[in-house]
Amino acid sequence: GRKVIVYFYPAALTPGCTKQACDFTDNLDLLTNAGYDVIGVSPDKPEKLAKFRDTENLKVTLVGDPSKETLEAYGAFGEKKL
Repeated sequence: GRKVIVYFYPAALTPGCTKQACDFTDNLDLLTNAGYDVIGVSPDKPEKLAKFRDTENLKVTLVGDPSKETLEAYGAFGEKKL
């Protein structure tokens, strides 16, 4: 079977999240050849993710979680704890 890298980000089309998604896209061939799939999850709606994908020419799979149910289940959304 394949391994999956799931990464969470707070918002599409923001500088930090764009850099992260572009870095994964730039290294996608290397990751794919090593047996990994990459999935990015954010609270964004599908329309915003489509714009993000098209604007930045992203090749990674992006999934929206507007209800934040999955993000919260993984502890990837909520009040910052420092």
